Amino acid sequence: MSSCWTRALTVFALDSHMAIAHVPIPAGADVVKFDPELGRIYAACASGFISVIEEQDSDHYNKLEDFPVQKLVHSIVVDTATHRV
Repeated sequence: MSSCWTRALTVFALDSHMAIAHVPIPAGADVVKFDPELGRIYAACASGFISVIEEQDSDHYNKLEDFPVQKLVHSIVVDTATHRV
């Protein structure tokens, strides 16, 4: 996964070096975490949101929500045992 100030999260296939999906997200994403059991990607965006993207399968992703948080968020942790963000 890759994100930056371009307002998109891109999911890459590392074996083929190809982009699988581009998901629009708010500006300023610089930290991305993945919960493999839930199949959810979380992107912390400095503009004041945490984007939640769901993996439907290895080739399909959809955004669930942009959860509002304090602006200038630059950290995020996912507890894979409890699934708390």
